[in-house]
Amino acid sequence: MKLKLIFIILILFSVKTFSCICRPVNLTDEIKSKYTENIFLAKVTKQLGNSYELLPLKIWKGNIKIDMIYKIEQNTSCHRPSFTVGEYYIFFESENRISQCSSTKNYSYSSTYLINTLRRMYPTPLKTSRHHNEIEKMEYKRELAKYEKENVVMVFNGEKIDLKNKKAVFFDGKSIFSKSVFKKSHSHSNIFLMDTKMCDYDYIFYVDKKTKLRSFPSKTKQRLTEKLIKKFCR
Repeated sequence: MKLKLIFIILILFSVKTFSCICRPVNLTDEIKSKYTENIFLAKVTKQLGNSYELLPLKIWKGNIKIDMIYKIEQNTSCHRPSFTVGEYYIFFESENRISQCSSTKNYSYSSTYLINTLRRMYPTPLKTSRHHNEIEKMEYKRELAKYEKENVVMVFNGEKIDLKNKKAVFFDGKSIFSKSVFKKSHSHSNIFLMDTKMCDYDYIFYVDKKTKLRSFPSKTKQRLTEKLIKKFCR
């Protein structure tokens, strides 16, 4: 009896754990799929338990109404992604549900590939809200997020430094690397501005990979600067 009970529990656990394994799907195929009934841009206006109310602003695919509240239900393990009220998302939706495996994304941080693919497949959206200012604000926010991701670094004191068209280098005490390498591999580290206009660079940053420093004392800065000059500035 105990063995049967354990077996049933294991089956139920396995079903719950593996019922929503997301497999890679080509974006174009997902857009064309009959299982993706609606693709639209909407603002999340309210959360009610496991459901959300959305205000559609732009529709690429489907028959939902523009500027009319549309409700989605999140009632299964595979259909329970979370959304932030007041934020804007591109929804891939079917039967009033959003799969966790779908390409649904926060509009401000959606990839250029996703946006360009929708524009290519739907040069003219089926419906667009009259609230153009809302869409313009979202476009600005998305472009700003994209720009900052590519060009802006934030040093430990919270200051944002724009590196577009600037020559910058990042130093970890042993080696130096470029902005692109920093963004890809070390963006989680604390960084400190070491100096400007030195060694033919506009900005030189120190990367604290172990994230132990909570300040950048002048002695530490001087020691690292001397080491940098000796090894890499000729």
